[in-house]
Amino acid sequence: MRGVTDATLPTAAAAPNTVERAAHAFATVEQWMSSDPMAGLLGLFDQATAAPPADWTSWLHLNEELPEWLEAVFQAADSVPRGLTPDQVEVLRRTLSVERTAAAHFNFRTRDGSGYRERSQAVDGAFSQQTRARVLALTTELGLVEARPPRFASYEKTLVLGGGYRSPLLRARLAARFRATGVDLGEISFLGSPRFLIEDPPEHVATAEYAPEATDEFGLMIGAVRAEFGLAASEVTFLCGCPSADQRCPKWLAQGAEGADETPPAYTHERQATLIESDGRVIGSVLSASTGRPRTVRTPRTPSACGRAAPSPG
Repeated sequence: MRGVTDATLPTAAAAPNTVERAAHAFATVEQWMSSDPMAGLLGLFDQATAAPPADWTSWLHLNEELPEWLEAVFQAADSVPRGLTPDQVEVLRRTLSVERTAAAHFNFRTRDGSGYRERSQAVDGAFSQQTRARVLALTTELGLVEARPPRFASYEKTLVLGGGYRSPLLRARLAARFRATGVDLGEISFLGSPRFLIEDPPEHVATAEYAPEATDEFGLMIGAVRAEFGLAASEVTFLCGCPSADQRCPKWLAQGAEGADETPPAYTHERQATLIESDGRVIGSVLSASTGRPRTVRTPRTPSACGRAAPSPG
């Protein structure tokens, strides 16, 4: 039985170079993709990982795209980019095949052809109770359900993803608990976004406890960091180099997309709030990219401009 546990994953070298790190990453992904739990999960939907599809891009979500070099790999069966081995290219093909399967069977946000939904607004999967139980068991074996202790005692960087409702708080709390046990998290980056708080079901009811002033996910992350790490955030600045949020960022990548003209200028900028310990040390930051889904951006119930430097929500 090829299960997935920390003990069965390939062990990384103590100080690998770039080539060794890449080889380790491919070996880890290959073992995970080739495990019995993955085969069982795909088997529930009569899918295999080996057969390449005719179109590698039709399943991509809104504003997602593959790098040009990766598309070339899949369009030409004998194409092996410089720096990769044939076995590594096969791992890429298998991984993209699994991605397509997941998009076909587990995309509950746009399955009915409607616009993008947040996770809390997703439609029901309509699986039988037996299928639900089997999916839960297999994804647990794959390490996708339960939190696991960090594999190492020290890291150069730690990423804490954002989310809605209480997710930012709970994710920041988990990172704080790891830190309290002595794990060196290195530079910590909390990743927010310019997504406005959801009104149906009302998100502010769940976020008022830790980020009462937040108007978007960036503000939720600032509030979560303050609540769980006790850290103060510096004045918010623009990574895009713009002096204020009064005008649309000229570097905004989605400015030609549908709905871009109706997108508030404040959400076309990349923002950063530096996190400072009580002794003045900088340990990381809260970051927010500009919106990549202008069609989903609406005017918030309580508009909040980015301020002179940027918004200071949460």
